[in-house]
Amino acid sequence: DRLSQMPLHVLPVNVTMPADALANLPNPARWCSERRMWPGTATKGSKAIQNVSLPRFNRRKVFYMGTIIYFGLAPPHSPKFGISSSNIVSHLTPKNWRKRAIGLTKEGRFLYVMVKLGRQKIHGENQKRYYVRVHLGLPEDRSLNADFDNLTDALAYANAEDGSALASSIHLASPDQMPEDRGADIFVSGFTGQGSNRRNNFTVRLPTKV
Repeated sequence: DRLSQMPLHVLPVNVTMPADALANLPNPARWCSERRMWPGTATKGSKAIQNVSLPRFNRRKVFYMGTIIYFGLAPPHSPKFGISSSNIVSHLTPKNWRKRAIGLTKEGRFLYVMVKLGRQKIHGENQKRYYVRVHLGLPEDRSLNADFDNLTDALAYANAEDGSALASSIHLASPDQMPEDRGADIFVSGFTGQGSNRRNNFTVRLPTKV
């Protein structure tokens, strides 16, 4: 068995990528059975061959786990289904937050702000949290998103009543700042290639009317 005759210092240890390790093993055809050594292995009275490539070992693959939040089904007033003025209120309450959003403005931009109940697993247990999510506006407005342990704090934040960054930078939208009612967006995308070589060339958003 040639593998059992290999010197200990060239045996791979805890190899996580066997293809790399095997690629660096010495060629079995070059094993010298008479001298019982691999080329490059120094023994007393022999000359070691320089620059021998040894197996690469102890490589680790690092995986970063993201947080999974379960929101359930999208509510009827979600902007995914369009924007309707009938779903926009001037104040969110414990009675209407599940079906309504508040309309706010920041530097002239209209923001559609919702409170959503989410669940995430922490230390093996499902825990509830309330998430304030800002829609429309600009991508930078997503920095106003926040989450809370209880509904009272979430509503105070969404209503800009808690003195937070949201409260200091926004105002309640007036009727003339409300967006026009519209239906759900339709997205049309074009692709080239197949399988892993497929590339998205373009995506066009087509707004629809109610």
